[in-house]
Amino acid sequence: MEKQNQISKSPSRDSDNSNSKTALIREWVARFALNADKPLNAKEQAVYCSTWADGFADVDYSRLNAAFIACLRSHKFKTIPTIGDIRQHLARAESNTAEEQAALKFDEVLGELRRHYSPDIPWHGRKISEPTQRAINEAGGMGYLVECIGDNLVFARKRFIESWLRWDELQQDRHLLPEGEVKKLLAETAQRLGGEA
Repeated sequence: MEKQNQISKSPSRDSDNSNSKTALIREWVARFALNADKPLNAKEQAVYCSTWADGFADVDYSRLNAAFIACLRSHKFKTIPTIGDIRQHLARAESNTAEEQAALKFDEVLGELRRHYSPDIPWHGRKISEPTQRAINEAGGMGYLVECIGDNLVFARKRFIESWLRWDELQQDRHLLPEGEVKKLLAETAQRLGGEA
């Protein structure tokens, strides 16, 4: 009986989240219309709400609300913002988060290298993932990072972070390449070089 109650609660919780997100979208469509001094009739408002519900289906309530607030504060035109305008705020927040994670990873790697790296002894620290190894190489290599100080460390950190972020972008974009000769050649080259296609 208890399991049956738990199962029946889950769909209602999902519908509650969906209803609250729908209400949030309806509220912000009205706010943006008011801000743009563009009154919407019921049909126009329904079209906006439906389009935005589809356009933001993958965004959770709190992130969407934060993006709406950020867009309201920065939208300079007397128009209702587009889905793309609002998504720019989401992308900016995600980019900042990714950069912060890359910076934390650099600090972690640098600490690990300074504790365990020796040019005379094979690496005995934690296993290093491919994106981390590429970022280390881009920053100058293990030996360089261990000895690096001052401005050189600042620039090595910057190269590490850029490489780390590029890896994420490449992983996201690798599925966008259309099937064909170019994709096949790139996959073969990656295999020869020891990477993954």
